[in-house]
Amino acid sequence: MQLFVDASVAVKWFVPEEDSDKAFALLDEPMVISAPSLIVTEVANALWKKHRAGLVAKAHAEDAIVRLPRFFREILPSRDLVSASMSLAIMFDHPLYDLIYLEAARRRGEILVTADRRFLAKVGTHPAATHLVSLKDWEP
Repeated sequence: MQLFVDASVAVKWFVPEEDSDKAFALLDEPMVISAPSLIVTEVANALWKKHRAGLVAKAHAEDAIVRLPRFFREILPSRDLVSASMSLAIMFDHPLYDLIYLEAARRRGEILVTADRRFLAKVGTHPAATHLVSLKDWEP
């Protein structure tokens, strides 16, 4: 089984936050963890924001970005997902980058785990929601 995660989950591997324990538990599952390449940029930006707020040391942020790709068995090219994701972004009136993660999971017929409550609310009960689950609710 393949499981996709977005940046809201991956950042919890490097910074203690609500449900960080659940994010780490995903790594213990006997499945392939995947994401679109966008995840590296998004996690780097989240760590930069946390550094700017005094929550993360510079060395920790830099080390995290070097280590991040090792958490994934597969990183898909985001450029291949943008066109279909744009249609979803327009339909949901939600930022494109979140839909890139969802489109990656949809194409593979797999699940995207997210900690982004706003994103979960936007997708709601749409059929695409069958590929989306909250980190808080994740169970193998």
